[in-house]
Amino acid sequence: MIGYKAVLKLDKPIPMTNDGMHRKHYDEQVQEQIEKGISDFNEAHIHKSVVFIFCDNRNTLWLGVIIDEQISIDEVMADILRRTKLKGSCTTQEVVISAIKRYSHDAFRSSFDYESEFVVEFFLDRADEILEKIARPCTLAALKKRASFGLYDKDFLPELERIVQPRAQDGAKGHPVHYILRVSSKKICSDLVSVLFKNGRLRSARYSIIDGDEDFKKNYASYYGIAKDCTVVVDVNEIAEQYDNYSTSSILSKSLFDLIKMHSRDVLTVFLIPPELDKIAEQVKNSLPS
Repeated sequence: MIGYKAVLKLDKPIPMTNDGMHRKHYDEQVQEQIEKGISDFNEAHIHKSVVFIFCDNRNTLWLGVIIDEQISIDEVMADILRRTKLKGSCTTQEVVISAIKRYSHDAFRSSFDYESEFVVEFFLDRADEILEKIARPCTLAALKKRASFGLYDKDFLPELERIVQPRAQDGAKGHPVHYILRVSSKKICSDLVSVLFKNGRLRSARYSIIDGDEDFKKNYASYYGIAKDCTVVVDVNEIAEQYDNYSTSSILSKSLFDLIKMHSRDVLTVFLIPPELDKIAEQVKNSLPS
């Protein structure tokens, strides 16, 4: 599940009419046309993708978008323009799911109403309050420079070189590998996800983080339920700082490993394990032998 903010700048302002009380409103026919176009899209993609307006003025519409199928944000916005019969330029930005939640609340104050809370609810019911981030763009040259200062292990750069090579099979799906990163810095997770995303190995630059802090008491399924085409990072560094080795091993439970196997085609899993916790690294390897 991938979330976006889309900003649609209209070529022509939405026409206004007076309501007889010296108050101006959007032309009713145009408003219905926009609402119907978006509603038609949502009905055609029910439980797969959804679009809603959360802010508006005469010249610009701000839209929240959730995609949970194999279509691109560009295809979604092109379809929205066609269905609403609007013309304009569109910019899009991937956002965390918590931002989509905020947008859905803001939608109540917009001028448009087509039961957006109903169509969005299916997706957001799967999203607990979890730590999410969008990987910042970075170049391979910048990563090599960091490695020259000893910030990354010698095994990391060859893996990045492999990632940037063209795929042997065009259009291949799934993840041939997951990762154990033997470092203490979270920065490496952002760099890895960024390179994978930039080179088409991931459809999303978003990653969520399991880092202890009561997370082990939650249902891990909530992480994987919204992580299709995204990444889940299990930060053993943070977990180990909060609990002893026995508890840390317990947090890395069979239910977590079963979810990783179940979602291996759709969700990339990264374990961040400090170098001194060899036993934990071996536990992960033994639990995910394939």
